[in-house]
Amino acid sequence: MKVKIGIDAGSTSTKLAAIRGNEIVDLLKVRSVPDDTDIYEIFDEFLKKNAIEKEDISDIQLTGVGASGFDKEIGGIIPKYIHEFTADAAGARFFADNIDDFLLISMGTGTTYIHVKDGIPKHVGGLGLGGGTLVGLAKYMIGTVKYKEIYDIAETGSHGNVNIMLSDVATNRIDGFSMDLTVSNFGKIENDASKGDIASGLINLVLENIIQTGCLMANNIGIKTIVLIGGLSGANEIEDTLKAFRMLYADMNFVCTTKGSHVTAIGAAVAE
Repeated sequence: MKVKIGIDAGSTSTKLAAIRGNEIVDLLKVRSVPDDTDIYEIFDEFLKKNAIEKEDISDIQLTGVGASGFDKEIGGIIPKYIHEFTADAAGARFFADNIDDFLLISMGTGTTYIHVKDGIPKHVGGLGLGGGTLVGLAKYMIGTVKYKEIYDIAETGSHGNVNIMLSDVATNRIDGFSMDLTVSNFGKIENDASKGDIASGLINLVLENIIQTGCLMANNIGIKTIVLIGGLSGANEIEDTLKAFRMLYADMNFVCTTKGSHVTAIGAAVAE
């Protein structure tokens, strides 16, 4: 069976996915490059690593802000442009193919909200809050712009040391609310806050507000399933964050894949 290649050329990173049938052959993520000549180098190295011959490729499909209008051959094939919302929806259904009606939260540099029904995506909103926010604030506050370093540093601290939590202000437990919900981001930060506490606080600030906005949108539309994708879905804190929201929105089904940063590239590969 031939291989389909999906390329997600984003504003800050480029992701590649090789798909054979319903199996993932390999995934790659590199920082986005300034011109398309490097796409060929990245592509050739990707094929070489996976022992994929160019004649074994059936399709190359591109998406993302860096892919629009790209009409040059890659590996002897003229790539097909796939709209990013279509790629997002196809990628989400690759992991959750039994879900026909859901709100897709794509947490990239910023955040996009897409209502997907029967495989058809409809853009319903967006936020200027996302991975770009996390990286920008982390550069200023803890001195790094690398996701893994931010996540690792956050493991050494707790956002509860810099945020005012519900447990800080509520004397007794409130039915239907997690005591780990944030009342005020960075509301109790002190001068001696550790980098770990700050990193955890930054991740929490971005994730909670993105997910809260999504829950409000889903309730307004009448959707009971939220699928989260994008680089932020790999944050160590996401399960704890979702645990709090599962209590707050008990009738909401949250789906999050560990391959979230590559979902759009996978969707580009499999989209019809």
